[in-house]
Amino acid sequence: MAEAGYATGAYREPETSEEALLLARLKRVETNPAGVYAVHVHLSKLRPNNRQPHFLSIAQRSFDGLIESYEATVFPLSNADIVVICRNAPVDDTDAAVGKIRALFSEDPLLAGEKGGFEDPFSTWYDLSQPDDFSSFASVANQLAIEAQRTRQQQTTETKVKVEDKGRPLTAQNLPDINQKLQGTRVADLMREQTCLEMGPEGPGNIVFREHFILVADLKKRIAPDVNLFASPWLFQYLTETLDKRVLAVLANRGVEKATSPLSLNLNVNTILSRDFQNFHKVIDKNAKKVVIEMQVLDIFADMNTFVYARDLLQERGYRVLLDGLNPLALQFIEPGKLKTDFVKIAWGPEFEGGTDSGKMAQMREVVTATGKDSVILARVDTEQAVKWGIALGVKRFQGYYVDDLMKKIADVQIQKAKAQAAARAAQPVPPPQPVAAPAPVRTPAQAQPRPTTPARPTAPAQLAPARPVQPGQAQPRPPAPARPAQPGQVPPRPAQPGHMPQRPAAAPVQARPAQPGQVPPRPSQPGQVPPRPAAPAQPRPVAPGPGAPKR
Repeated sequence: MAEAGYATGAYREPETSEEALLLARLKRVETNPAGVYAVHVHLSKLRPNNRQPHFLSIAQRSFDGLIESYEATVFPLSNADIVVICRNAPVDDTDAAVGKIRALFSEDPLLAGEKGGFEDPFSTWYDLSQPDDFSSFASVANQLAIEAQRTRQQQTTETKVKVEDKGRPLTAQNLPDINQKLQGTRVADLMREQTCLEMGPEGPGNIVFREHFILVADLKKRIAPDVNLFASPWLFQYLTETLDKRVLAVLANRGVEKATSPLSLNLNVNTILSRDFQNFHKVIDKNAKKVVIEMQVLDIFADMNTFVYARDLLQERGYRVLLDGLNPLALQFIEPGKLKTDFVKIAWGPEFEGGTDSGKMAQMREVVTATGKDSVILARVDTEQAVKWGIALGVKRFQGYYVDDLMKKIADVQIQKAKAQAAARAAQPVPPPQPVAAPAPVRTPAQAQPRPTTPARPTAPAQLAPARPVQPGQAQPRPPAPARPAQPGQVPPRPAQPGHMPQRPAAAPVQARPAQPGQVPPRPSQPGQVPPRPAAPAQPRPVAPGPGAPKR
């Protein structure tokens, strides 16, 4: 009975390795090698960035169709290589599966350098029904097993040496305690910022946003210094959701409206749909347009429907959405434009240094153009070469330690200019102070000076009526007394103003009549006493006319 095909790669005890399973499989094939062949895919020769776990997982799943339809076994080795042993399976089907993996890593120098050579550096085929091929492949398998055993021993030694640094792993038993500490610990002082800056051939431009995040290394020292938080990615993901809520609370208290430039947050999809985010939105309200929400690509593809709902909800409220966790290689299999995010962040890696091949640059430029030059952000930029590489592809926005250093230098230059201007102002001679005019004295009633008198306009002499002849025995009219000159210290009368009634002149002092014989002279007036009113002049008594006098 033919042995059913199966795929390895599940969890096993440490002493059971893929290399040991491969050797056991070869022993069974040796008894009946008819129709059996093996393919060795050399993924260990790829650049380190291309040997990431999710890429290796995609490469391994390329053989799923072959396993379901034929008798085939897949062995993902510890050094990232993949070995497939097939019995009576069509070579074309196996070659098609290998071709998918080849296309996945087509940008790697291992494949970029092959131009129809006789030997294939990416994969090696063995016909195990032939003794020579079987012997060669058995030798390769034994060597792979020896190297894997040596690597495991070295890793075990390093683990024992660094066990105090890494600490015990994060497990379901200690997760509740650590999560409770995270909910109650202070995290505001652990908040860090990193600037995303527009740059071009002319130099730095405007700030796109400032990403707010918390370094997990600093957080680990505070809540679990003796625990390796990265031992379980899924348990650590649970902790990040609690951390998201703490970050939202810190930013809500700080006030987004006070930020001089937009800010970004890296949140889980579940956090965006939580009550904590709803409370955060109520606080910032109309300032949502100043916030960029970043989501990891692995979290997005874990539940695409939930991501679409969360993305639409954010954009309707004014937020901008950013797709994070991509690299140039992943853009060959993911079309970010279809995810309808506002930004796409691509991570720069050292494996792209020196990538000046015209064909590769043209392909990457096409990917950036299709995604949108204004939407692409090149992250993890640590060198000037990375910036030049991005500008050559049309990228305008950059983020990383190189940008942080550049922002610091710009701030230092501005500080130096401000100090130079202050020193120049201090060196200028100070002009002598101008004399200050004394304030005008305020008049008080006691200090008021008499106004100068305005000379009265001469008045025309009054026309006197002709004097009536005095009858005999009638008293003569007395001439008016001359005005007395003003005494020293006496205020002269104010001149009449235009439009004002002239004051009535004071009555002239009456000359006292000489006392008649036998009349008592008047008593002189005391000071403050009102002088008596002078008596009216006596009217002459009319004389009765005589018999011959004419009548009037």
